[in-house]
Amino acid sequence: MDSHQLLAVETEIRSVISDSSLAWLLDDVDDAIAAGIPQEKVLRRRRGAVQQSEDADVALYQVFDPEAISSKEYETSRKQGTLVITTRPMTDAERVEVLLEALRRVLVELPDIELETLRILQEVPRNEEGARRVAETVTFRPEDEVRPRNRTAIALRRDHAAQRHQLSELFAQAAQEVAE
Repeated sequence: MDSHQLLAVETEIRSVISDSSLAWLLDDVDDAIAAGIPQEKVLRRRRGAVQQSEDADVALYQVFDPEAISSKEYETSRKQGTLVITTRPMTDAERVEVLLEALRRVLVELPDIELETLRILQEVPRNEEGARRVAETVTFRPEDEVRPRNRTAIALRRDHAAQRHQLSELFAQAAQEVAE
């Protein structure tokens, strides 16, 4: 997909999410997009650089991609502590992939997590004195902090495993199309 198609897909996915009860998901996705992609870089002194003043320290160093230097230089840099972590903005494709992955996790994985949690909570421990109430539902609630969008609790339909499997396959196909 070219960048115009990816932008159209991203806009459409965002529109669908914001029109649903999952609008809060965009806050989390936007946080991930704003954080960018961490990358390892090699920081080393420029050859022949002479310090002219105390403020010139910044100009005495260069940043290199690890792929641009030999493996020996990379290992030396790693041992000397001159590796730094930088971030880069996400590409159009990466932004769409993050949106798809977030939707997949909420619509496919979260119901499975709920089922497993209920199974664990409904087990009666051996040698336990007294009685306890058996859990019948699990509600996923948003964090209590104030967010720009209305963050509502969601109740999941856990009785549609076949639909979740089909959704999972659709998300995988969409991610593959974005990657091409």
